[in-house]
Amino acid sequence: MRDALLLLRDAIEAVRLEPSPTSHYRSRMVYGVLTRAAIAADNLGMPNVKRVAAAVAEWVEEHSAMPRGFWRELTVRASRSGALQLKLILQVSGEAGASTLAFDPIWTAELTAFECYVRAAVDGSAVSACFQLASSAARPDKAAACMPLFGDARLIEEHPPSCTYLIGPETLSQVNPATASAMVRRLSWWLGVAPHVPEPPASSAAPLLPAAAAAAAAAAAATAATSIVRSSAHALVLGRDVNLFVGLLANWLQAERPLQAHADQANPDQANPDQSKPTPTDWLQAAERPPPALHAVTHCSNAHADLIANIARLRSGAPRATADDAATPASTAVAAAATSADIRARLCPKGAATVSLISTLPLAGAGDDGSFALVSAGRRGLGRAMCAALRSLPLKLLVYVGCCDATAVNDLLDLLSGEDGFAVADAARFDHFPQTAFTGSALLLLRRPRALVLPVGPAGSGKTTLCAAMLTTMPVGTLTIVERDVLFSACRAGGAGVGAAKRHAHAAACAQLEVAAANGRVVVYDSANSSREARAGWTARLRASRVVVVSFEPGAGAPDVTDVTDVTDAPDITVRAVLSARHRAVLLERTRGRTAHPTFPCEAAQQAACVDATLASMQWPDGRAEAAAHGRVVTLLHCDPLGHGDEGAQDGVGAQHGAEAHNGAYDQDGADAQDGASAHESVCAPDGAKAQDGPEPTASLEPCLAPPLAPVSLDPVLSQLFRALYWLEGQPGIEWDVAWRRPAAARARHDTCV
Repeated sequence: MRDALLLLRDAIEAVRLEPSPTSHYRSRMVYGVLTRAAIAADNLGMPNVKRVAAAVAEWVEEHSAMPRGFWRELTVRASRSGALQLKLILQVSGEAGASTLAFDPIWTAELTAFECYVRAAVDGSAVSACFQLASSAARPDKAAACMPLFGDARLIEEHPPSCTYLIGPETLSQVNPATASAMVRRLSWWLGVAPHVPEPPASSAAPLLPAAAAAAAAAAAATAATSIVRSSAHALVLGRDVNLFVGLLANWLQAERPLQAHADQANPDQANPDQSKPTPTDWLQAAERPPPALHAVTHCSNAHADLIANIARLRSGAPRATADDAATPASTAVAAAATSADIRARLCPKGAATVSLISTLPLAGAGDDGSFALVSAGRRGLGRAMCAALRSLPLKLLVYVGCCDATAVNDLLDLLSGEDGFAVADAARFDHFPQTAFTGSALLLLRRPRALVLPVGPAGSGKTTLCAAMLTTMPVGTLTIVERDVLFSACRAGGAGVGAAKRHAHAAACAQLEVAAANGRVVVYDSANSSREARAGWTARLRASRVVVVSFEPGAGAPDVTDVTDVTDAPDITVRAVLSARHRAVLLERTRGRTAHPTFPCEAAQQAACVDATLASMQWPDGRAEAAAHGRVVTLLHCDPLGHGDEGAQDGVGAQHGAEAHNGAYDQDGADAQDGASAHESVCAPDGAKAQDGPEPTASLEPCLAPPLAPVSLDPVLSQLFRALYWLEGQPGIEWDVAWRRPAAARARHDTCV
């Protein structure tokens, strides 16, 4: 049986992978061997990157008068506009060599000639250069100062439709312009931070939903996200891509007044807000709310320095970077930015320090409509502690950007887990590093809505077996299952009559389900749930916005006519009649011998009468009728009860995969579900579908184990349940047909029962 991690990995792998050129796609390259032959052999760098690198190598080999080994390493970065940035590592002899280089007449004479040579090689493109000194075999620290040779201190990077930011030579950022621009377009569409963003292509390579429905699901997610962003007063950006995120959110920051920025590495409490408010942009209407505030946290000192420069260029209220901004040194940016508190740029080490910092950020205040976050994770992911901290923040929306899907699934599982977990509303994948095992992703996470799962079917269908499997496969700490049979048998054991036991069991179920739903749990009511009116009543009572009905109706969806007509010699018997006859026989076989079941009769004749009465009272779910009754979207899963095989599946109660039954409620993490404080009047009729008009059930409290089905049988429905509850797929009018079919050998054995 697949666990939550595998279900999540399957869901991510089903997302369409944004393609990339397979060669000459990198906009940033590091060349440790400065020879023309080595650079010519490079098949990753973009043509303009290789061209300027080859020019530097030619200078080193043919024209430089500096000692051999002086030119140690070259880093080249290219912007989408074609501007180039060079960073050299120059090798000197110890500290004395570093201090005397500036006075070396050979070096000072060579600088001017080197600049002219490089500018001629790039054929008019903007180019800048800087260098670091290495006085030993060790590479200089990334935080070491870069001394300018010529040109601007930073590069202006731009991604359509409106993301512009400054970036320095040593800052890690997106290196594949094709996939980076596709990612920015997707994020802009989700967040609504730019006007007229075209709808991106479908996110799924092989969608479980029809193409039109999949597009509608993505559009609905983007609409919900945009609404959250436009009503939020606080935002958090975290990780190596903080500068890209700041560029992406420039219009959001500009929405109500000219941005006054603040860099608080030295003093986070320094503030001098400007109260002037210009006319809002045409894509975001003015609202009476606090001015937007952005908290930017990064562990990279280079990214922090770039962040300060980006804050400075946003200070005037212009969201786009200019050449003057690129030429601004970081020290000037610090002085210009330290006058306000709308953006707080924090430099913090990785690990526990960052977790502690973000846990105390002021992301909500009186009257705030919420906050959102954009985070980027490295190859190792965010880690469990960071994910737990993000879950605990008052975030309505979280955008997760990762460069390694293998570790992203671990982060996502942590973000989806717990009562305060998220759900994936939309996803996109990018082949940032083609011909490698690394693929990246961007995921839109919204807080998990109130969700209700209602299995529908008589005793013996496999409902409790499915519930037991859900406990061990869904994200930890998210699920509570309430069993009606346990509640009913407890009332009967206490001396209550059948009618009173039904009423008390229903009241107890209401209380337990309401407490679990209020605590953020996905709630499952394990009962026959035979009445459509009763099912709709549960939705109304729990105020569930996500309803999944799992129908155990035989042959629902797309029955295999060939399979069901070869079991009878009477050609006038319809497929439906054959299915019904087979269904009854299978149910009787599975419930035969339920001598210890608390609510099921012991005698064979009474068992048959009970099954017949239950089948007669069943109102099987129908997509449109179910949605109309519930008054909202209902995801309908069809699970064929004739496909279980003969593994002895029972709809019993008691121990389930090591979890003991207490008061009829099972929490996924092993804790007992909290009982309700009092019984409430029901908004729907008590669910007495099991033996509703049949003989009086027994009141034994001994557990009846429910052996799990064969793993291959459960995987399809568990996968669909995971997607419906945690991946937020499914739109109005859409039904999912999940084939839960037994192996051919088992099918042949059951055919003889008809």
